[in-house]
Amino acid sequence: MRAIDFHICDWLGGWNGDPDREATLASLRIDAGPENARTCFTEVYDASSLTVRKQINVSAYAFARWLLVNWWRLRWESPRRDDHWLYAHSLAAIGEGFAWPPLVISSDSEFIQVQANAEETCDVAAIRYLTDATLDVPAADFEAAVDSLVDQVRERLSACRGQDRDLRELQDELAAERSNPKLARACRLQATAGIDPGEAPNDWLCGVEELGRGVGPAAINELVAALPRLPGGLSAAGEAVELLRNSRQEIDLSWLKPLVRHGRSELPWQRGTRMAVAVRQQLGQVSGPLTNDKLAECLGAALPMPFSGLGVLQGGYRQDKHGRAKVTVPSARIERQRFHLARVMAGALFASEQDHFLAVTDIGTAMQKCERAFAQELLCPWCDLDAFTDEKGLEEDAIAAATEHFQVSDWTIRSALVNKHKLPRERLPTALR
Repeated sequence: MRAIDFHICDWLGGWNGDPDREATLASLRIDAGPENARTCFTEVYDASSLTVRKQINVSAYAFARWLLVNWWRLRWESPRRDDHWLYAHSLAAIGEGFAWPPLVISSDSEFIQVQANAEETCDVAAIRYLTDATLDVPAADFEAAVDSLVDQVRERLSACRGQDRDLRELQDELAAERSNPKLARACRLQATAGIDPGEAPNDWLCGVEELGRGVGPAAINELVAALPRLPGGLSAAGEAVELLRNSRQEIDLSWLKPLVRHGRSELPWQRGTRMAVAVRQQLGQVSGPLTNDKLAECLGAALPMPFSGLGVLQGGYRQDKHGRAKVTVPSARIERQRFHLARVMAGALFASEQDHFLAVTDIGTAMQKCERAFAQELLCPWCDLDAFTDEKGLEEDAIAAATEHFQVSDWTIRSALVNKHKLPRERLPTALR
């Protein structure tokens, strides 16, 4: 079973009138999650019939067309949440007179995230969506689900009108893009940057390729993902990399032993946690706080480092796959520097040998998720934090004591406790909920 399915339960439309709209009116159900714990994202309360049902009546043609038109951005673009982004990622943008679910689809490049918020009141169609959930599904399952739905709608159109030209042309165009490595790369890079494939000027594509030759294959993906939030765009990204390359601050990464980067069906945060446990074993310290002296000894650098200045793009730059890496730090506070440098270490483990730039950003890519999870587990192992809060409690003074004990930020402690469901999300700062 796929981890996500767009299932047409029944065709509801007639054979007359506008075939694209009427003949493809369907009872649609969207399910996601593991086989033993499926979540239905189309469960609604219908106020007109006073019933709860798990499918919605919408145009399958409109849904299939929207999925094809936005396929590259759905597959590769990480969350941003402005109006331009939502138009390509929120089912509510499909419109055409139907009450679509408040379902948002985004990507971290490896997994597709589906997120829905339950509605408090019924809309004008007298229905209220009930599901409140966020799930990550393998990207391959999402791709297969889209292909399957489009095939079903095309078969329906062919049966009703003898041809399905519009969807066939869109699907054939997408298939040609996906099967051509050079074209697929160009489409992926544009989509990652929030650009509809084919809309970027040739100068932009050439600039990305030139920058990519200098930073590496995985690094260019991280840079492109950060472009929508980077004033100055591509030229500013190149300047940030050059500044980092010329930094006077260095750390030693040669002691990091190679690790298995990917586990089957392993989420990025799970990979980051696993890698941190392995690195602690390399250090001979499986538990307890990682002191400043120990971290400085590992990295071959004095801590704290001089503040390098704020910026969307931070991280490390290594000349080759071994040895020392140039770094910048985004804060003068030692706890933030520790977390940042731990993320650079994770970037070195996560990136390929051809990658020089080790990006540290706030973008929601798989690499950044892995880095954050790695840093949290390296500096503040969950087993230790769990035991500490069992003993000290979860009040504000206990949280403060934990930050001092592990030498991490308040955010690091709170987010770890929230992620493990030991602390309610309301205890996070409002901006981070």
